[in-house]
Amino acid sequence: MTAGAADRVAPPRPAGDAVARSGAGFLRLGALALPWNGRGVLVGLGCVLACVVGVVLALSVGDLGVAPGEILGVLLGDGTRIQTWSVFSNRLPRALAALGVGALFGMSGAVFQSVTRNPLGSPDVIGLSAGAAAGAAVVSLMFTSIPVPVGALAGGLIAVTIVVAGSGSGLSAPHRMVVIGIGVAAMSVAVVQFVLARAQEQEALAIAGWIHGSLSARGWEHVRLVAIVVPVLGLLTLLLSRGLAVLEMGDETARGLGIAVTRTRLLAVVIGVVLAAIGVVVAGPIAFVALVAPQLGRRLTRASGPGIAVAGLVGAALLCVADVVAQHAFGSPVPVGIATAAVGGVYLVFLLMREWRRASA
Repeated sequence: MTAGAADRVAPPRPAGDAVARSGAGFLRLGALALPWNGRGVLVGLGCVLACVVGVVLALSVGDLGVAPGEILGVLLGDGTRIQTWSVFSNRLPRALAALGVGALFGMSGAVFQSVTRNPLGSPDVIGLSAGAAAGAAVVSLMFTSIPVPVGALAGGLIAVTIVVAGSGSGLSAPHRMVVIGIGVAAMSVAVVQFVLARAQEQEALAIAGWIHGSLSARGWEHVRLVAIVVPVLGLLTLLLSRGLAVLEMGDETARGLGIAVTRTRLLAVVIGVVLAAIGVVVAGPIAFVALVAPQLGRRLTRASGPGIAVAGLVGAALLCVADVVAQHAFGSPVPVGIATAAVGGVYLVFLLMREWRRASA
C-alpha cells in the first residue's frame, strides 16, 4: 500500500457541529466544563454493572472460587481462611488490576482515536504499546536502577515520535501512522527478543509471559499504581474532552472556536502515552482493548466526541471479563492478551474492510 493510497482510505470526518449532532453538552462547574451526555450516563451505569459482574465472576469461577452469595461476607472478614486467602491474596487484586488496566487502555485509545480522527489510531495499532513494552523490558533487565514505568514511558514516547515523524504530516495522516506503526511494532518486538536472548532463564520466562499481555500474579502493588493513575489522568483527560471534540471538526474550525490546536493535541498525546505506558507496565501490551473499547463506547452512546469516561469503563469491563475467559475457557489458563488478540484481530479486519469500502465509495 503506497502512502498516497493510504491517505485515500479514510478521509477526515466532515466538519460540522459534532457536539450538537451527538446531543451531548458540557456540565459547567465554575470554570470547569466537563462533558455531559444523558445517554452516556446510562451507558456508563451499565458498564459499571458489567464491571461488578466481571469481578463477581473473577472471584467465584474455578477452583477455590467463592460462591457469589458468600462474596460480600468474605470481603467483610467473615470468610474461612482458604476463602480469605483466595480472595485477598489472589483473585481480588487480579480483578481490580484488570479493571484498572482496561480503563487505562480504553481512555488512551479514545484519546488517540480522537486526536488522529480515525478509529484505527489506537496505541496498539500505531506501535505505542509495543514501544512501551520494549522500553520496560530493556530497563527491567539492562538498566535496573531506572524504574520500569520510566522505561515504558520512554519507549512509548520514542515509538510515537518515530511514527509521527515518519508519517511526514504530524498527526494529520492517520493511515500513514498505521503503516509506520506496524514497522515500529516489529522493531520493538525485535528489541524485546534481543533482551530475552540476553536474560537468564527465569527472567526470560517472566518476560515471555508478560509480553503476551498477562494479569497472572498481579498483586496489591499493581492495584495501588492504577488506583493512583486512573483517577488523576482520567480527570485531566476529561478536562481535555471539549478541546478534543472540537478538534475532530478540523484544525481550522477548532482555531476559529478559540482552541489552541497544537497545545491541546500535544497535551493529549502525552497523556495518552502515559496512560498506555502504565497499562503496559502492569499487564504487558494487551492487544486491541484500546482499539475496541472507544468504538464500542461511541456506538453505545451515539456520541461523536471522544467519550473518555465511557471508553474507560468499557475497557475495564472488557478486560475483566476477558481475563476470566482466558483463565477458565481453554482447559488451562492462557495470557489474557492472547484471548483479546483472537477477538480483536477479527474486529480489526472488519474495521479495515469497512474503511476500504468507504474510501472506494
